[in-house]
Parts: sequence; C-alpha cells; structure tokens
Amino acid sequence: MATSTAGAGATIQATDIRLGRMLQEYGLINDHQLFDALQTQAANGGRLASILVRRGCLSDMELAEVATSRKDVDASTHNVHLTLAPVPVDCVSLPGAVAMCLSLTVPEGVEWGSGPSASCFATMNLILPDEASNWIVSARGRHAQDRFELLSEDQVALGYDLAVRPVGCADVFPLAAGGASAIHIDRKKGARGPVQALVEACVSHDSLKRVPPGQYVEYIDLSVNSPESDFLA
Repeated sequence: MATSTAGAGATIQATDIRLGRMLQEYGLINDHQLFDALQTQAANGGRLASILVRRGCLSDMELAEVATSRKDVDASTHNVHLTLAPVPVDCVSLPGAVAMCLSLTVPEGVEWGSGPSASCFATMNLILPDEASNWIVSARGRHAQDRFELLSEDQVALGYDLAVRPVGCADVFPLAAGGASAIHIDRKKGARGPVQALVEACVSHDSLKRVPPGQYVEYIDLSVNSPESDFLA
C-alpha cells in the first residue's frame, strides 16, 4: 500500500484510511471524527485506532470486534498491492498537469475472504495553491476519456475511483474522469500558506474479485487551478 507524508515527519498509511472506512461502514465513526484523527496522526504520529479510542470515538471492545471481522479480508488482500506515485514531468500529456502512475498487482492464488467488503486504497501528496479556498481539479486517465480504469497486459479493464481529500477537512471531493471538479474548503480567518491534500485512488473489493491475476496500470494527468494562483506541485 502507498504511504503519504502529511505532516512534519509523520505519515498517513493507506491501511489506516482503509481501517477508517471500515469503521464508517460499521457506523462507529463519522467523516469529521475520521479526518480530525487523521489530522492529529499527520501532525503527531501514532496509530489511528489509538487516537480514535483515546478521543472516545469508539471503545476498545468495538475496535476488537472490527479487527476480528477484518481478518478474513486482510488474509485475502494483504498480497494485493495498489500504489500511486508521481512520474517524470516529460510523461505528462495534459499541459500544466502532474502525471501519476497507478499500479495494481493481483498475485496468483488469491483466495478472497468471506468477510465484509474492503477496498484497496493508495494515496499521494498534493499541494493546493497558496492563499486560495477554491480550486478546479481536472483529472484524465490515459486509457479512457470518460471513466477511470486500469488495464492489464491482456487488456482486462479494472475500474477505480479517484478523489481529493484536503488534510484536516471532513469533506471528500470525488473527481470526474475527463472533466473538472470543484473543491472548496472553509479556511480559518487569517490562515495562510499552502493546503496539504491527498489524492486517493480506490479499487473496490468486489471489483478485485472479478479480475484475473496480473499487473494493472494506469497513467493519470491531474491539474489544479485557482483564481488566485497557479498550481504548485
């Protein structure tokens, strides 16, 4: 799984985001609780689960129940690797964009568990422009103009979702393939400086179970614009 640096010396693991999503599916935490905890983790480090328990968002018993039900899924997906990483600027096909490579490896002999659905997540850092609160994000995959999909060497297509999550903000902003998506955050009065965000790619557990083993790859061009300034990568 990919790791994204989101604070001074601290990291947010994609596995933590995955755990957070599962806790949300069980109705144990909400968006605000999850992203407040992720912001604390990014600033100070530590385990996401411990932060949530310490804040009283859920109990040790509730966490243990989720961990138990998660074992089937973890046993089936721990060898399925999804990564999202920047690629050299000369690979960009969209002017003014950042190029990213999304790569998924599904090994031979994967036995999918019978536990609750668990998606694969990968994240990458994104710096939103200085002094702004509104941005327009355009994202385009190389394989299709109107949808996001990875392709294997045998041309098997596997769909995925792409979103932007400003760190410390409870909102998630899904991106439209081949189109423009608006992002707005309410900055505190007097707040200045760049806004840290995560680009998050997600492949659903149900989709993974339908495709054969292999290497799946997609190149994505992503550009960010605001009325106030140009995109800072």
